[in-house]
Amino acid sequence: MSSNPNWTPVLSVKNNKFLLVDDSVVVSQLMVGVIVELDKDFEAANHVATIGSGIRTESKQLTIIRNYAIAERIHQEFPAILTCTVDDILQYENEPVFAWQPSWCRLLQKGYKIDPIRPAVVLFDYIGSSGKNLRGHELEASKHIVPDAKVEEYCAFDVRGGANGLEDEAKIIGSVFESARIPELVAFKPEPKQNTIHCDVRRKT
Repeated sequence: MSSNPNWTPVLSVKNNKFLLVDDSVVVSQLMVGVIVELDKDFEAANHVATIGSGIRTESKQLTIIRNYAIAERIHQEFPAILTCTVDDILQYENEPVFAWQPSWCRLLQKGYKIDPIRPAVVLFDYIGSSGKNLRGHELEASKHIVPDAKVEEYCAFDVRGGANGLEDEAKIIGSVFESARIPELVAFKPEPKQNTIHCDVRRKT
């Protein structure tokens, strides 16, 4: 948890009845406002869902990449993922890259929609949502990773899917997004491999 007074404990969304928040999730006031509003839409649909991730540290993002890499046995190809830190650098095809970068890129190839810990170049063939091969393109760092001074400007959270995958959650969140009823909800994307829907929020000026 951050010591920043703007970071809000999960208690702030305890009144939610349909869009619940895991106790371990770190949220901001900006995020709480969106989640409380979304709860109304989940209630209208009579559907219960859970937010399983919010603001993360760089170390937490590395742990997520590492765990997925182990699950996919990517660590057998790139063993550095087992012990590297966020800052570690190695040589890949005579170029310096983050030690976690090859594993992250291999996860992209396997269908994981996961953003890098820091801005990083895609090393392998990877077809993005636009249909374009993003090999050689730099992707932005995860919006789950937010400096304390920025937590009330932008952040992200993930809604878990249910027994039928992401169908119900995507329908509810997609409808809200299309209606622009919650202007701070600026983007969302289903992540089927992780069975989550990633939601980006940004304060409107």
